[in-house]
Amino acid sequence: GIKYVSKHKEEESVRELFLSLHNNLAATLNQLELWDDAIISATNVLELDATNGKALFRRGVARFKSGQLDEARVDLTTVCRADPKNREARTVLASVSAAMQAQKEQQRNSMKNMFSGKKSLYHAEEVAARKAAIEAAKREREEEEALRREWQDECERLRKERAESAQAPMEMEAAAAAVEGGESEQQAATPETEAAPEDGEDGDKGGEKADSGGDNDEPISFEAFKAEKKKRAEEVRKLREEEEKARAEHEREERRKARAKSDVVVVDDEEDLGDAVRGYKKRADGTTTTYFDRQVDEKTKSMLDALKAPKRIDAA
Repeated sequence: GIKYVSKHKEEESVRELFLSLHNNLAATLNQLELWDDAIISATNVLELDATNGKALFRRGVARFKSGQLDEARVDLTTVCRADPKNREARTVLASVSAAMQAQKEQQRNSMKNMFSGKKSLYHAEEVAARKAAIEAAKREREEEEALRREWQDECERLRKERAESAQAPMEMEAAAAAVEGGESEQQAATPETEAAPEDGEDGDKGGEKADSGGDNDEPISFEAFKAEKKKRAEEVRKLREEEEKARAEHEREERRKARAKSDVVVVDDEEDLGDAVRGYKKRADGTTTTYFDRQVDEKTKSMLDALKAPKRIDAA
């Protein structure tokens, strides 16, 4: 309703409705402690009626609660001057004056401390900033440690897979050698002595490989694992965004279908209206009329026609 009325607020017939709706909305938003929204609603009223006492009071309260003490004092002072008997406005104005006095005293003490070598004027903000930076660094370290643990687990899994894939051909060769029988025994006796130097050489090579081992022998580097993890997270994020977009589009389409079955166009979302005529609805016969035109059934219509019909007046 507010969306429609806002477009026609300059019209005299709609003006009072606009003021009433935004005044009530400001009061509700104050109760919900949504101070910024309450200020906006009250200001909408005051743009058309600068002396509206309810809007001034409600904006003054919202400004006071949101820390805008100077602006709150101006609004509440205006209310008290226009209505000196407004006890509630005087009470809130007294609270605003007390808060302003306390704020001045605090600033005065801060200036004293700053020039006396004690805490600076922005000591609280500086402490909060340092604390936030420490917490952020701590979270970053914890995330890094958790990522390293995941990387180590992944390296262990890849090493096991590599060992299992290397073991399979060896087992197949051993099975084939056992099937050969006596021929394999004769062949094993002859190269056994010749193979000794080769084994030694292999041992040296193996020692060299062992000496060159270390962290660089991991199946996947930490940086590569980290980049892959980030890439997967980005893919998941994009997938969720696409799903959310598809879900919103589906809901929007369902609302369009539901409105198509009704003869009334419900204005709840400007985006959903599409090419529809805003502020109007369709009658059952297909004609277009305004929202405020009420349709009556045939029975009611006949009764109204009967009342409108001229009546015969009998002479006395």
